[in-house]
Amino acid sequence: MIIDTNAPINTICYGRVSQDKKPWHNGRRINTHMLVCLEKGFLKMQVGKNLYSMEKGDIILIPEDTFYRPIEVKEISYYFLHFSATVANKKDEPLHMSFNPRLPEGDFEFSYWGGHSNVKIKTLSHTADNDDVRKILNKIAALNIKTNEQKLLLDCFVRELILNISEKNISNKKMSYNMVKIIKYIDSNYFEDITLSSLSEKFGFSQSYIARLFKNELSTTSVKYLNHTRVINACRMLLCSGKTIGEISEEVGFKDQYYFTRVFNSFLKMTPSLYRKSRIVT
Repeated sequence: MIIDTNAPINTICYGRVSQDKKPWHNGRRINTHMLVCLEKGFLKMQVGKNLYSMEKGDIILIPEDTFYRPIEVKEISYYFLHFSATVANKKDEPLHMSFNPRLPEGDFEFSYWGGHSNVKIKTLSHTADNDDVRKILNKIAALNIKTNEQKLLLDCFVRELILNISEKNISNKKMSYNMVKIIKYIDSNYFEDITLSSLSEKFGFSQSYIARLFKNELSTTSVKYLNHTRVINACRMLLCSGKTIGEISEEVGFKDQYYFTRVFNSFLKMTPSLYRKSRIVT
């Protein structure tokens, strides 16, 4: 399910419940979305026509007006949240990001543009090792809502929970220390002549090892990552400067403007000049 996080998210009901060995009902539909967050035990749940087995730390999403029922219960405790939210069907628009590598050490500046407010939630999310999710659930459990302001705070926590269990966020793997070092170097020096050979020489790793890091941890290659970094910085310069396409191409590290245009088009499905024209209102 895709949720528009810019639209209101309104929590209708929430709580924490313990069950022993019997399913607590024989199946129902509700007119709100529902999250069930298993704190301990084992739960087999039917959602629509599918069966899902849940263990400690798992979260299941039941969309509104969807039949669901507990099938098997083994000494469980769980949080539940009923909420309303806008379901979206928009395609992903990439979020562009850059930071200023020329600032002195300790200072930083990040820039973001593009992107959208939609997040995709899987029916079943595995969050047992996600500290952020546990902290949010603890905050929700500690609430004793008596004012409208506290209710708004609850809605903020639910929005934060939805963001933390989104498909892209929950599937992101932590990068290894070596991968982080290489990525930081590329992000800060993308305008230089960076190759597998130069990375190997700088960090003392073999080229094949670096290639495996990019494939296993980022599902890409060093060349594609470098080009993507150059393109998102080129986007910023196209919108925020009056420099020519050729000047921008050279500043972000491309020696050939034709190749820059080809790479840019492969990521954004448009040329740099069209990108500039389509996003600047005169």
